Amino acid sequence: MSILNKAGYAAYVLAAAALTGANLAAAAQPACAEPVHMAASSTENLPREASRLLDQIRAEAARVQDQAELLRRLSTDTGRTWESHADALMTIRDQVNDMGSRLCRLKSIRTSVLPWQQEAIDRAEAAVRELA
Repeated sequence: MSILNKAGYAAYVLAAAALTGANLAAAAQPACAEPVHMAASSTENLPREASRLLDQIRAEAARVQDQAELLRRLSTDTGRTWESHADALMTIRDQVNDMGSRLCRLKSIRTSVLPWQQEAIDRAEAAVRELA
């Protein structure tokens, strides 16, 4: 890799890290609406929705782990371009932001779901914050 390519790569990685960091921070602390207390008749499906969202977050976390492993492998492959690294970073950013959106919804319905789901939401929130 020429010096110009190395410099371009370094500049891009720094820019991507800055952009990714800002977006990940937003995912870690989503601007969620305040929880709304609902009548019992309107909360019938909320535990089902919470389970679905928790499953989606779990699946997304597995995809993030796979993408992070790909990024690790790319970092040792000198034949790869900086674009490959950037694509992997952007994919991770998007996946974490998706988890943040789902977490936002979970937080808004937290008071209307089952106790074990409330605990799972709390654990998911801590994990997404740590990941971001």
